[in-house]
Amino acid sequence: MSNKKLFNSLVFCISGTLSKGRKEVENEIKKYGGKTAASITKAVTHLITTEKEFEEETTKVSAAKEKEKIIVKEDFIWDSVKLGELQPATKYSFDNEDEEEEEEDDDDEADDGQDDLDFQPLAKKRKIDESEVVNIVKFTNFPLLDDLLFSIFKYVTIDELLLLSRVCKRFNDMITNENNESTITFLIQTMNNYIRSTRKVSEPYKFFSLLHDEQYSDNRPVDVPTEGEQQQEANVAVNISEDKLQRYSLNFEKFKEMVNRKSISVEKALQFYPNAKKEEFTSTLSLLESIKFRYAYDQNLLSSLRTAKITNGENFSHSFDEDNAGENNGPTFKGGLKKQLRLLKQHIESFDEINFGRYTEDSMDTPPKTYSNWIVKNSEILNNIKSIYYLDIDQSDAEVSWICIDDITPVLNAMPKLNFWMSKGSIQLALSANFSHHNLRSITFISAGLSEVFLRNLFTAYLPKLAHLELFLGTSNQGADFQPELLKEKLLSPKENGIFPSLEYLGLRNYESIDKICGDIFDSSISKRVKIIDISLGTLSDKGVSKFIDKLEGGLTTDFMGLEVLDMNRCYLSKSMRNRLLELPIIVDTQPADNEWDVQVNDEDDEDGDDMGDRYIAISE
Repeated sequence: MSNKKLFNSLVFCISGTLSKGRKEVENEIKKYGGKTAASITKAVTHLITTEKEFEEETTKVSAAKEKEKIIVKEDFIWDSVKLGELQPATKYSFDNEDEEEEEEDDDDEADDGQDDLDFQPLAKKRKIDESEVVNIVKFTNFPLLDDLLFSIFKYVTIDELLLLSRVCKRFNDMITNENNESTITFLIQTMNNYIRSTRKVSEPYKFFSLLHDEQYSDNRPVDVPTEGEQQQEANVAVNISEDKLQRYSLNFEKFKEMVNRKSISVEKALQFYPNAKKEEFTSTLSLLESIKFRYAYDQNLLSSLRTAKITNGENFSHSFDEDNAGENNGPTFKGGLKKQLRLLKQHIESFDEINFGRYTEDSMDTPPKTYSNWIVKNSEILNNIKSIYYLDIDQSDAEVSWICIDDITPVLNAMPKLNFWMSKGSIQLALSANFSHHNLRSITFISAGLSEVFLRNLFTAYLPKLAHLELFLGTSNQGADFQPELLKEKLLSPKENGIFPSLEYLGLRNYESIDKICGDIFDSSISKRVKIIDISLGTLSDKGVSKFIDKLEGGLTTDFMGLEVLDMNRCYLSKSMRNRLLELPIIVDTQPADNEWDVQVNDEDDEDGDDMGDRYIAISE
């Protein structure tokens, strides 16, 4: 006779993909007197999960450990029901070495009694929780231990570095002590090893794909040319070489100087923002944090995050599975938007990134309230999400200038742990005055025209960790109603004003008046402390370059000693000016907008450079 009070007073939370659908498991628990909860609340007594979830220490597993909940395999439920009495939890714990390793069930959970769904994240990677150090590996203290460990881990990769700092407290203490010169030397070597392994002279065009999303750099060759062709093309447009990559590497002198410049910027920021705290800029001055960001940003661009794609799927006949993950633009889940969002909520721990796509037939008149309301409503479960691509709508469905995006403040406020933001569209795009976000590391706004109000609020936002700022400024015909003077006043001030002290990448892309601000860019304080300046996809001509090339030729060992890359892809430069730029001892891309473009600087052009001639920006519609 079954015991209907078997699970009486017990509250279960479920994490991961079990052998039966979530609804079926919950119904079984309730049938025998138990209760269920969607998250690890105070009332929860047990977490039912899989070995995979336990090993990766997902959000629920981490919370259960922290709150000292009982964590067991699902057989705890089935054996207790079968035998009619509650079984000892230790028999089903993940720490029981005598327990046979159970096979993971790859079937996804059923939704509302339907067949199990067939979905996979677009990509997977092992997650490392850097907030807590578990001292699994222990070392006894003895003289010269630090030097010994640094020698042992001389060629450690970035992911190995993060893992070591996670499992060995002594090692973590060593690499976070940046007052120690040996630590800085070790971290510099680690960074340079990573750069050499991911940036290669033989792949000049792939280099730039690790700087920003390449979807609008359509003038770069898609196929990798043969060695001879590659060298010939590289000499024409891109100057990547071993000595230029050496500049891209880091040394002790360069590191110290850039820290000094950023320290001055931090002090100004503390004066400008009344509620700013110095500890919020710790990552600004940390080499280890800079390494972590570069690695995380690369992983983001390489699509190594586990991504969920949500989009109006009427034109798609299937959802992703393991075999075709990442090979098409279809949704991760089957069904309409509401069902996709409901399933995403159920499986949220399986993802690091959400890609929100088409949401209606007409993206011009209707803001994406379905998405923004869902994010705000479910903010408590989105702490695991590190990256958002908001309105990744294909050009075949809507031009960039047609996409209505609305005020993004509530969305960003609902995700305080978000690191990467990319959005497309500018109709009704707004950001509240005095906006702040303490964890955003990268923001990209793809548009045909950003408004003055939006830019003013962005430039006064408090973003202490922002390292990557990428703005598609656009054209006055599509909403870019600001004057170039606004950029000089707020962003490109010659005097240090404390704006974005952590910034490493400054992207002022797709701008019709880029020639007018070129001088201001390289006169600005911010240009002296960033590593990458990107003025690509606009109408850049010889007139614009002439305003800064003398400064670079004479200042790359002084004012611009931290500058590593200058991206002018899709420019309108004469061959003589391109050749002059390619002689600079930094990595430069001068790929022309038109391979036949070979202008001669016309002295009769009007002084302000308003005569665009045949020049146009990459995204004007």
